[in-house]
Parts: sequence; C-alpha cells; structure tokens
Amino acid sequence: MAGKVFLLPHNSTSQQLVELFHPVTKHTLRYILTSDELLHVLKVGDSTQQRSWFIGDQVISDGHIYICAPVDIVIFLLPVLQELTWNRRFEPCRFLSFDDILDHFIAQGAHYSRVGQILGSKLEYTLQRICKINAAVGSLPKTYQLDKDAVIQMLLRKLRVAQENLPTSIIRELNRQLAPLDLDSPIPEDMFQLACKEHAGSLVLEDFSEDWFNQIISWEKELLPLHTYVGQLNEERRKKKEQEELSVSRKRPLGVNNDSNTAKSSTKGNSGSKKSKNFSGEGMAKISSFFQKK
Repeated sequence: MAGKVFLLPHNSTSQQLVELFHPVTKHTLRYILTSDELLHVLKVGDSTQQRSWFIGDQVISDGHIYICAPVDIVIFLLPVLQELTWNRRFEPCRFLSFDDILDHFIAQGAHYSRVGQILGSKLEYTLQRICKINAAVGSLPKTYQLDKDAVIQMLLRKLRVAQENLPTSIIRELNRQLAPLDLDSPIPEDMFQLACKEHAGSLVLEDFSEDWFNQIISWEKELLPLHTYVGQLNEERRKKKEQEELSVSRKRPLGVNNDSNTAKSSTKGNSGSKKSKNFSGEGMAKISSFFQKK
C-alpha cells in the first residue's frame, strides 16, 4: 500500500505539513509543524534498492524512513530582520516592534501565517536571542533590531557542538582523506581539527547565507593551511598513481616479435605461438582501468 514511515520526536502532537521557502535557495520545501516546533523532513535510505516496510499486517511500498528533526526557527527570521532593521550595507539602521516583524513574516505565504499563529511565542523568544531590544515606554511597544554580534556568538556555539559531535562516518572519511602516504605517519592534529571545523561549519551553516558563513570561518586565512595540506597530499597521490601505472605497463608481457629471427626452428615457433594464444590482455585491462578510476 502507499504511505511513508516518519520518525518524529517523542510526544509530538498536532502534526501538519507546511510549505516554506528555504532561507538560502528560496526553493519551496515541506516541513512538519507541530504544536510547539517546526520539523525538517530528512529522507534516509538507498534509492537504488527496492525495499518495503512490513508494519502490523500492512506492507508500505516506500522503504525509506523520513526523520523529522527540529529546525531552529532563527533561519527564517534572520532574512526578515536583515531586510527590516538593516540597510543594504549590512548595517543596523532601525528598531521595529514584534507585531511589525510578525506581519512581514506571515506576508511571505499562506503557510507562514500558520507558523506565526502556532509558534508566535517561539518567534518572539528567538528575537530576544538575536536582537538588541528597546524596552517599552508608555504606550510604545518593545522594539527589536538584529544584533550581529549575538548572531555570531549563537553560530559559534552551534559550530562548537557540531564539531565535538560529528558522526562516525564523517570522522572515518576525514581520516581516509587526510591520511599521509606513509601509513605509519599520523595525521597532523591541527589539520584534522581544521577539517572537522570545516565539515561542522558546512552542516551548521547550510541554512544560513554565505555572509554569515564567512563571519564564522575565514576560507582565505583560517582554512588556508588545511587546503594547502590537502593539495600537497593530492599531488603526492597523483605522482604515486603515475608511478604505479608506469610499473604495470613495464611488467606487461610483450607479444611475439615476428621480425627477430625467421630462421628459428618450427618447435620454438610453435611454442611462441602457443604462449601468444594463451595470453589474455583482459587482466591487464582491468588493472589499467582500476588505476584510471582512482
């Protein structure tokens, strides 16, 4: 039967699908809105294999699992706050009330209105995390302005947590990529930590604009030693590959030289012919193609 298997947080209630624009790509994505949070749907599984789920007395034809992970709603508020409280030179220029910010947020689409109605208190709390605040005065409401330093500190905290908790699969792949040709030599610890930071940054900041990424990690300065090390390592691997290919080509058996000695005995001639017939280049072709694919 048709259907999908979703993995949701414990005690998640009142789920409904909403469509929001991704804050970076601007593509429409589906999220799950619950009574107290917004969830990003992650599709997990091998699309090249046919699999199904057997649940109770039913078979679910879609063998993937859809993991619903909480989304920090700050990723949807940042672009709004930048547009409303900063100028085009990336500088703060005005304070706005929560109602003004919320009106602009829900004006982005019908589903944004649902998010604003259900998660209004969470939106206001998020403003307190990343904004400078002017207290209410008399009948004038509290107002907010995006605080660049607060955003950077928040992102640094996220980056530090991600770097300390990278999945085992990523750690294993980094060890493979950074391993010196001499397997007895350890991977330089500073290079490994920089690689972990770079990958953690790509995970944490994938929903933030490039401007924020550059505020956290400087490609030109901080990551330059890592990129230099990886470049040198790749060059060493390239040279080693060329040497291996050259060694294989030198060991390849030669065919019979018909021009060398026409006066050889028929016995020796037949022996050479027999060897030539028994030799197959298939194995060498496989070896050659193996090194070309590396």
